Amino acid sequence: MELRVYARLALLSRGKGGLAAARAGWHDADRLTRAFALRASGDAVARAGKRTPGDRLVRFLETMILEGLSNGDDMVIQLESLRQLGRLARPEDIKLAEPFLQAREPALRVEAAGAILRLLAN
Repeated sequence: MELRVYARLALLSRGKGGLAAARAGWHDADRLTRAFALRASGDAVARAGKRTPGDRLVRFLETMILEGLSNGDDMVIQLESLRQLGRLARPEDIKLAEPFLQAREPALRVEAAGAILRLLAN
């Protein structure tokens, strides 16, 4: 983890920065930096408000979420992926969260339920 990466992700979450910061954070060896990249990207997408499917940051956030959900060895990344899945506000993504309702870890079940509720509310 490099302090510069964290600083760029913090700026990204505040709407200043872009795809390069998200990529650098996601490809970092430190899992907490990867989790922060997910959160910062989700914050940036939410802050931008109106988003289009062609938006490169939105597409990269979707990629991070899919990769994070499939990472069965890292619950921290899975939890943050579920949180950000709920923020994308696409009801068709409910199917991605549903398997986590049967997870062994209670935290994963709770985040999956929360993601589904947020997706249904939009």
